[in-house]
Amino acid sequence: MGKLDNEVVRRCCSAAFDAHKSRSRFTLKKSVRTHAIFAFPCSWSVGDWFRREGFGESKVDPTLFPSLKVLGTGVVACANEAFSSRFRHVLEATSLELE
Repeated sequence: MGKLDNEVVRRCCSAAFDAHKSRSRFTLKKSVRTHAIFAFPCSWSVGDWFRREGFGESKVDPTLFPSLKVLGTGVVACANEAFSSRFRHVLEATSLELE
């Protein structure tokens, strides 16, 4: 896995702030060469953060995120359930999955 350069980190941070201020359901930044950056507005719903154990942690669906693995082991990673749910909704509601 490659090292993230400062430009990618800067754009991720910018996308997160833009999403926080936006009324849109998600923000997509396509301006980074090798990365697609998705940012979602924060959620204040207790159910989004405290569903089960691990602070809303859920296994990632490898059909949606085939490259999201635990570094060094190759095991399917975990992600916050609110993020996973919102990303699934984006895939269902847009043509992104076909792109």
